[in-house]
Amino acid sequence: MSEATDIELQAIKQQLALLRQENAATRTGWMKWLRATGLLLLGYAGAISYGVLKAHGNVESNPIVSVFVFGALFMGCFGLWCFAWSFRLLADRLMKTA
Repeated sequence: MSEATDIELQAIKQQLALLRQENAATRTGWMKWLRATGLLLLGYAGAISYGVLKAHGNVESNPIVSVFVFGALFMGCFGLWCFAWSFRLLADRLMKTA
């Protein structure tokens, strides 16, 4: 009886180790994608902002330009948020509070 229990316990420990390894790999992948998404959004926000600054028209009187400015601001904020939460220290804090 004890031998069967030990064998079963070893199998369970091995499965747990494999699950922890898979969880770490999945988490690392998600954090890389989150960081890449944040950088992409920051790049888009920078490109839109640069385009608005180089516009030849009057920025204050053009409603389309104001839409681009607000869009770039929100995109930049969301990009910073994604980029910041993609680091292990902040992700650990988020996981502990959630």
